[in-house]
Amino acid sequence: MITSELIFTGQTRATILHGLHWTASAIELLRVLVIVCGVAASTVWSFREMRRREFTDAFRSYRANIGRAILLGLQFLIVLARHSPGFSARPPYALAINFV
Repeated sequence: MITSELIFTGQTRATILHGLHWTASAIELLRVLVIVCGVAASTVWSFREMRRREFTDAFRSYRANIGRAILLGLQFLIVLARHSPGFSARPPYALAINFV
């Protein structure tokens, strides 16, 4: 079995892990920024709509826009999780289906 110890030296492995850590941290920060900016933009948009329309229409629009911001932020979380070493693409019930 080939392991990373046979290919990379200790310092090279440490450098790679350091780079991966900063990449993951940058994606996490981007995810938080997308959600925060989306909520802020939704709030401003909603206040503008409240001046022009009914409160219920503006609230529905506000809820939908916040939902979009959260979903977009979660997409970044999924991208990060998908590329992590421990991620399994199979759903948890797939193992149980194999035994049936």
